[in-house]
Amino acid sequence: MLVIADLAYGTAPPIILPSGLAFKAPKSPTTIIYETNGWVVVKGSGASVNDTIQLDKTSAKPTNQPIVIEMAKAFKGSRKDVTDGGFSQVIYGKFTDGAEGDYWQLTLSNPPAQGRKSFAISLKGITVGTVIAKRCAPIADDIKYAVLTEVKFGKGVTLTAGGKPPYGVIGGLSVGNIGTIGISPYLMLFTPLVAQIPVSETELGKATGKGMISDCFICSPAIPMVNGKPKAKLNTPILNNVHALSGDAGAYKVRNGQTIIYDLWWSWTEGN
Repeated sequence: MLVIADLAYGTAPPIILPSGLAFKAPKSPTTIIYETNGWVVVKGSGASVNDTIQLDKTSAKPTNQPIVIEMAKAFKGSRKDVTDGGFSQVIYGKFTDGAEGDYWQLTLSNPPAQGRKSFAISLKGITVGTVIAKRCAPIADDIKYAVLTEVKFGKGVTLTAGGKPPYGVIGGLSVGNIGTIGISPYLMLFTPLVAQIPVSETELGKATGKGMISDCFICSPAIPMVNGKPKAKLNTPILNNVHALSGDAGAYKVRNGQTIIYDLWWSWTEGN
């Protein structure tokens, strides 16, 4: 009777996974959430595209689980722990069943054009190691690696690390712990993944690190300058050890005294 009452009032019990992560029950019956091969997998079809995948308030803190979401309009979560939890990867797409984590068998999803132009990631009190998604402007407390395409063509890719210190970091935390924005030389090896990312949609428009942008390789070109002024913006109080493509020298707007090193020689089209 309790289950019937919950369903009647739209408060179906959360989905609790073996890891202790709990997700609010999705509205669409075609959305399925489960764990396999160390991955949280969200599968869906049809009406699933209108679901928001959201951590329930009863959930255990994420402990670097990877999650792949085939179909949804958003992925949200909020934690108030003393220290942040985190997802090692957040991917908008699907792997071949049984091949979770194999980028050669990953198909990225396209947010539907009808009524919505993007896939939203909004995580508070939660960090992300790697985010891979088309048409997404992710917000998390930290973001180390980001492979994205722009939400609106011509505006550039946007990402935000919005956590309070010691979080709010885009990139890594040391010379030996480099983060990347865009397709890195390492990901060049994953040709099936690279082929799904339109070159013209990977330009960086704005990266915001409320703590800092640090130890980061920007492997995407900046969006074009306008009237000789940089249109792309790196917004952060501390810019430390940030490298960008040499062909885009001076392409980013930064605060007075901040310096970008334009010394990266590879590019998306060179493939090396």
